[in-house]
Amino acid sequence: MSNAGAERLKVVLSSVEAGEELSLSQNALLRHEIARQEAEEQVQVYTQRIKHDVENINRLLTQAQISPSKPVPNDRSTPASNRSIGTLHLDDSHVPSTPPQSPKKSGGRLGQATVSTPPATPTQLLASARTTPARGCSFVEDPNFTPSRNGKIYIVFLGRGNGYGLYHRWFNSKNTAGALSIYDPDCHNHIVKKFVDIQEAQRLYQEYLASDIPDLLQKQEPADNERFIVVEGSAPMACRNRKDLFFGGLQFRFQGATVYRYLGSFEGAKAKFREFQKEGLTREIEY
Repeated sequence: MSNAGAERLKVVLSSVEAGEELSLSQNALLRHEIARQEAEEQVQVYTQRIKHDVENINRLLTQAQISPSKPVPNDRSTPASNRSIGTLHLDDSHVPSTPPQSPKKSGGRLGQATVSTPPATPTQLLASARTTPARGCSFVEDPNFTPSRNGKIYIVFLGRGNGYGLYHRWFNSKNTAGALSIYDPDCHNHIVKKFVDIQEAQRLYQEYLASDIPDLLQKQEPADNERFIVVEGSAPMACRNRKDLFFGGLQFRFQGATVYRYLGSFEGAKAKFREFQKEGLTREIEY
C-alpha cells in the first residue's frame, strides 16, 4: 500500500474513533438530561407535598392560638350520649390528683366529671338524607342535579349552623347547591374535604353519618373552652378544638371511634386523656 493510501486509511480510522467518542458523549449527555428532568419532576412533586403539609400545619397552629379559657362549673345535667359520644363537664380547678374510677358500661362518675355510657361499635348505617336537626342542617340532592365536569366531590363535615352535607360542586349553580352554600372559608371551625373518587367520598360520608359525631357537634356551638378527647380512633389524643379533632384525632375516619366532648382548658383535657390511658381504655384503630 502506498504512503498516500496508508495516510487516508489512518484519517478514516481516526474519524471513526472520533465519531464513536462523540456518540458516547452524546448518549451520556442524553442520559444526564433525562435524569435531570426526572429529578426536577420529583422536586416539584415533593415541593407540592411539603407546601400542602405546611398549610395544614399552619392551619393547626392558627387554631392552637386560643386565649386561655375560664374554668367551667361542674354540670351534672349532661344529656346521655348515643352509641359513640359522651361529654365531660369539668371544673379545671378540681382536677383530681389520683386516677378516678374507670367508666363502666352502666355509666358512672369520674371525679368531678359526668361520663355517659361507653360506646359500642356502630353496626347500622343511617340514611344519608336526615331530618333537619334542631341545630344544624342536612341537605337532599336536587332531583335535577348533574355532576360537575371535573369529577370532584366535597364533604362539608361542619358548616354554617353546624350543618353538614355532600356536594358535587364547590360553587352554587342555578339549580344545584354547592359546598359554599354552608361552608365558609373564613370560619376556622368549618371543615371540608375534597375527593376525586366519588365512591370513596360516599363511603366515608356514610361512615360519618353512622357515627354519633354529627349529633355531638350539633348539641353546642363552638366555644373557646371546648375540647375533645379521642379514646378510640385513628390517633387517640386530647384535641384543642373541632378542626384538631378531625385532622388529628380522627383523621377523617369514624367507624368505631369513641369521642368525648370536654369543657375546660386544654391542659385539663390532656390530664383526663392520661387517666383514660392509665385505665387501659384508649385504643388505636387501624383502618
